Amino acid sequence: MMKWGLLALVVIHIVISSAAAVRAQDALSSIFIAETIHSRTLGEERPLSIYLPEDYATSGKSYPVLYLLDGESHIFHVTGLVKYLVSVGRIPELIVVGIHSIDRYRDYTPDEIEHHPGTGGAAHFTGFLTEELFDHIESSYRTRPFRIIFGHSYGGTYVTHIFLNEPGMFGGYVAASPNLLVLDDVLGEFETRFAQPDTGRQMIFLTVGEYETDFMTLASDLAARASDKPQARRLWNYQILAQDNHASTPHKTVYFGLETIFKGFWQFDSETDGPALVEQFRTLSDRLGYDVEIPLPVLVSLGNSALGSERLDQAQSIFEMVVESYPESEWGYVNLGSVHYSKEDMDRAAMYFGMALSINPDNPYTLDMLRALTPQSEAIQESEGEQLLALWHKYRTERSEISEGDDYDMGFQKGYESPPGLVDGSPDFNLGHSDGMQARMGVYPGKSAPGDGE
Repeated sequence: MMKWGLLALVVIHIVISSAAAVRAQDALSSIFIAETIHSRTLGEERPLSIYLPEDYATSGKSYPVLYLLDGESHIFHVTGLVKYLVSVGRIPELIVVGIHSIDRYRDYTPDEIEHHPGTGGAAHFTGFLTEELFDHIESSYRTRPFRIIFGHSYGGTYVTHIFLNEPGMFGGYVAASPNLLVLDDVLGEFETRFAQPDTGRQMIFLTVGEYETDFMTLASDLAARASDKPQARRLWNYQILAQDNHASTPHKTVYFGLETIFKGFWQFDSETDGPALVEQFRTLSDRLGYDVEIPLPVLVSLGNSALGSERLDQAQSIFEMVVESYPESEWGYVNLGSVHYSKEDMDRAAMYFGMALSINPDNPYTLDMLRALTPQSEAIQESEGEQLLALWHKYRTERSEISEGDDYDMGFQKGYESPPGLVDGSPDFNLGHSDGMQARMGVYPGKSAPGDGE
């Protein structure tokens, strides 16, 4: 039984929660699914805010789940951060579940704190998660068998407590500014947790702010102990956030925590080839415990790096992976057309540009390339979209190079307009823009574009 500065933390949290809740209120109704689950364990209704990836309704895919304690405070800034990290290829898409707090000091403290009645109910809250909430989310939504939990302040205390005592609940634990002083035997729990060489796949990312001197001492002690244990070094990640105080640590902690948990998803060399990338993601999948799909932006970025450096066979193997993994996307076919153009195999180049056009008849780059690689008739030069595709198909059929029903112009989804997850700001990701596309994609390494003097 210990007595610490609970009142100060209560005041800080009220300020943070009130400001965040006001900013988030208007967005909740249009961006998030609002649900309420009745908890028999806690004997109360628990509001939830649930964020689904933008393509959830149409993708058919399943997703890891990030659970947020004090969801009413953190759902807005965390989901914005998740969307950004997904868009630049740093993490996979996630479902985010914000658990609104009712009595956070009851729920997040494992032991009763002296002179603070009503604390010490973490065991009941754990029962709510494991026996009720997980079942509800995993039966209602398409989820992967990988969960992450984030908590700040006393939420971080709870996250640290269950990492040490309930390591199988989550795969990733992210704790911002946890008050470890209220854990009766945190050092003993730490020693017990890492006494065995096989500690599983779970990982924790824990932070304190530079100005949180009271919290820093014990957290740094745990980090020092982890550095002496090989099995702990793999799982225990600790960072002091420069120039941060108790109120300002959550956003940075989520950012760095998610990147740390998904390390290997975004770290690769620009010269990585297809087999090495497959092996990297196989290793990541083994660590996380589910099959992690190589994202389209990563494949396209690596493929275009190889294409721009004239490593054409490597580029071809990567873009063939794009076609296999993302057959509904035009970008595997567009870039295979570019590869074969660079190899001076104009028939195959035209074939792949035709495939791309059957998915998106309005891509100006694909239209220009297909016109240039097809006989210079007035009809072809003046036609666009599906009309050009039909003329190109007729021309190829008349030459007996294809037959009706060949796979490259049959069965592709039409109307696809832009590659998912690609954002402006980097040459590797500027594939959705026709202006300057040839230069960005490195389509013509060492030679002119068709019609420029060839």
